[in-house]
Amino acid sequence: MSLLRLYTRVLQLLGKEARLGWILAGANLLLAGAQFAEPVLFGRIVDVLSGKPSTGPLAASSACRCWRPGRRSACSP
Repeated sequence: MSLLRLYTRVLQLLGKEARLGWILAGANLLLAGAQFAEPVLFGRIVDVLSGKPSTGPLAASSACRCWRPGRRSACSP
């Protein structure tokens, strides 16, 4: 039985309290999403406070723009 099917079955069995069940299920999903987002956001805050450039996919794309064939270092004149 899939998790989604189990959730709907339990919420149907709750009857009048199904609204509270849906609210708790939604809050559970939001909490799980926040736990995944927190390390990323905290890392960005630390990067900004330390003055170091971020090392994410956007930083890699800016480094690719500076790269030129035949040059030893990136972004050198």
